[in-house]
Amino acid sequence: MSKEPINILIADDDSALLRLLRKWMESSGFVVQCANDGLEAVAAIEANCPQILITDRDMPHMDGVELCRWLRKQDFPTYVYTIIVTSHCCSDNMVEAFEAGADDFLKKPIDKAELVARVQSGLRVLELESKLNVLAKTDSLTGLATRRTFFELAEREWSRARRHHIHLS
Repeated sequence: MSKEPINILIADDDSALLRLLRKWMESSGFVVQCANDGLEAVAAIEANCPQILITDRDMPHMDGVELCRWLRKQDFPTYVYTIIVTSHCCSDNMVEAFEAGADDFLKKPIDKAELVARVQSGLRVLELESKLNVLAKTDSLTGLATRRTFFELAEREWSRARRHHIHLS
């Protein structure tokens, strides 16, 4: 991954915990955005897709599991690593979160060192995903885009040209 700042979205309806998690993540060098519930998180993700999402399981309007299900149905250019945080740490809740597409599960009360370590672990996963994506989209001998990638890019540019009424060439 590039050396650009890592964007993290934290979604939690507990304002005190939200402030604490924001402080911890910002002190660790991350750019943090916050949402008070799942619907605010959806809007934030659509506006500026983060690399990592930390969400509470139990929130009004849309809980963390529903948010995770919504996220996995979307077609974002990069993968969003998702950590679900909850005070209800039974096996059924954990299984439900993983089945919804969560990458990690953390119980409250949250330990700062453990949270930062899990975020760093998530960043390693994202870096590997990025490398695999590059390998899948480029020819290893020439470094050029593969045929499939070429056609995907051409289709995207064709749509953009039609949408904005501009020339393709």
